[in-house]
Amino acid sequence: MPKDYHGGTSYHPRRPFFTTPGNPARAAPAERHRHLEALRLFASGMTWQAIADELGYAHRASAYNAVWTLMSRNPPRRVSEQRQRQNDALWLREDGWTWQAIADELGYATRSGAFRAAEFARQRQFRADKDRTIVAQVRG
Repeated sequence: MPKDYHGGTSYHPRRPFFTTPGNPARAAPAERHRHLEALRLFASGMTWQAIADELGYAHRASAYNAVWTLMSRNPPRRVSEQRQRQNDALWLREDGWTWQAIADELGYATRSGAFRAAEFARQRQFRADKDRTIVAQVRG
């Protein structure tokens, strides 16, 4: 593979990395701001046509696609729900489940997502144990 395309190897010799600035696969900051504004207007109860007219989308379907693309890429989650899910991943792994089985059970897209979730939970527990030890030494 050629190394001259965007400074490194690519998954394809003629296509850019998906992480490079200006790549159409990623929303530009202005475009993301426009998508967020469309989401705000949708949440306030405006129709798709009104959102399209206000933000300059060519058609009401464009406003719809902008909102639902944004929502699918950034699903809303509460922190407590996310932490519970991470803890569940750690507990299932300690019970001997495979990463793929954990991903399937908890709804992670890939087994690496399940691994990262369990790792976050483990790190959080480690920090909490470390803080408790420090507090006990100070009081001790």
